[in-house]
Amino acid sequence: MRLKWWGLWTSIALFAGWPVLAAEQDRGEVESVQTLRTHCPTTRNLAPEAFVRPAASNVAELEEWQRIWGNLQVGTPPPNAPVVLRAFAGGSMTQTERSETATVLWRLPDGSWQFVRADHYPNRQVSPPPPPGRLTEEQVEAARRSVGGGALDSGQAAALDLLLADPCLDAEPEVVAGALPLRAGFPPMEPCFDAVAQTVEVVRAGRRRMYVQTCRHFLAGELIGLALYPRPEGGALAIPVSRTLATLESARRYADQALRASYGGEAWVNVTEAPGSYAFMHRYSGFRCAATHVAEIEVYGRNANEPAADGGRCLRNTSLPIRGGTIRTEWLVARGQAGSSVERRVREAADSWFTGYHGSEARRRIRMRAVTFDGVRMSRAEVAGARQVDAREDELTVVLGAEHDGWIVVARATGSAFYPAAVETAALREWRRVLQTRAGPPR
Repeated sequence: MRLKWWGLWTSIALFAGWPVLAAEQDRGEVESVQTLRTHCPTTRNLAPEAFVRPAASNVAELEEWQRIWGNLQVGTPPPNAPVVLRAFAGGSMTQTERSETATVLWRLPDGSWQFVRADHYPNRQVSPPPPPGRLTEEQVEAARRSVGGGALDSGQAAALDLLLADPCLDAEPEVVAGALPLRAGFPPMEPCFDAVAQTVEVVRAGRRRMYVQTCRHFLAGELIGLALYPRPEGGALAIPVSRTLATLESARRYADQALRASYGGEAWVNVTEAPGSYAFMHRYSGFRCAATHVAEIEVYGRNANEPAADGGRCLRNTSLPIRGGTIRTEWLVARGQAGSSVERRVREAADSWFTGYHGSEARRRIRMRAVTFDGVRMSRAEVAGARQVDAREDELTVVLGAEHDGWIVVARATGSAFYPAAVETAALREWRRVLQTRAGPPR
C-alpha cells in the first residue's frame, strides 16, 4: 500500500483549480443525475454542497493536465478502444523509496482489457559501471523506471466492467479531498489525513470524467484502486507462507507460542501436522481451528467466567471479499447444558460481538428468530450497525447457532448491510465449515 504524507490542505487548495473533464449535460441529464444521487448508496447521505464542481480551467490548461504529469509516459491505446482509463498517483516523502505510478487501461471492442503500467523511482541511486565506464542520463532514467503490461487479470477486468456499468458512478462527486458535507443526522466521515492525491480519468463514448481522491471512498475509490494497480492475467502473486511456518518444527513452535499467549489456551491442543500451516483442536469437543498465515486465527476458552471444558472460541482474522466491503467471520462452541439453550447462546454471542464496537445499547438492536437450513432448525440473531456515509458500509451481523452432538455451535458473519444475502450465506458457510473440522475423537 502506498504510504502517505501530510498533504491534505495542500491537496484541497490544489483541487480547487483543477479542470472539469465531464461534458456539459442538458437539463434532462442533470435531473437524472440528481435523482440517482437521492437513491444511490454512495451518494444518498451526502449534502448538495458535496457535488459542487471545481472551477473550470481554460482549454490550454486542460490539455496540459490531461497528459498526466511527471516523467511517466505509458503509451497510447488504440483508437478503436471504447473505454480508456488513465490513472496517476504521486510519491510520498514517507515512502522507503519514493515512487510515482501511472497507468493506462483500455477495453477493446471484443470486451477484453489491456493495460500498461509504469513506476518511476526519482530518488533511486543507480550504481555506475567500473571506470572508465560512465552512465548517461538516459541510462540512469531507465534504471529508475519499471514498465509492464499486457492482458488484464480476468477478475480485475470483471470488476472494472461491473463498476463502469453502475450508473451510480456518474452520480458521485468528482473530487473528494477530505470530509464531504453530509445530510443532517449522519456521523461525519472518517478524517482523511496525510494523504497522497490519486486520480483516474475515464473516457468512454467520447466523454471524459475525472475522479480525484486523497483517500479512496465510494465506487470511484474502488475504480481508482483498480486502475492504479492492474496486474496481468495469471500474474497475481499468492501470499507467501511466512518463514515462521516454513517447517513442521517451526510451525508447531509458533502454534505453541500462540497457545501460551491465548486466554483459555488449556481448552485447545496443538495439532499442527504439516509445514506452512498450524492448527488447534478444541480438547473437549474435537472441533478444529486452522490457518495458513501467522496471526490469522486466535483461540480462547469461551469466556473468562467459564471453565475451559465448557467451550472454546476461534476468532478468524481473515475476510471474505465481496463487492463494497468484506465479511468477517468467527465461531464458538459451548457445551449444551441445562439452562444453556441455543437461543440464549446465540443472543449472548450477538450481544458480545456487537457491543465491542457499538456500546451497551446493542442488546436493544438484536432481532431473534428461528430458521431452518439443511433440515437443521437454528436460532438466528441479526444486529444492525450504525448508518455510514456510504450506505454500503452500514454493517450487518448475522449469528446462527444449533446443537450438534451435545455441543452448541455458533457462527457469525459481519459485513455490509447492503448485501444481506451475502452476510447470511457467509454465516451459514462458517457454521457448516466448523462441523467439517471435527475430525477424530476429542483428546
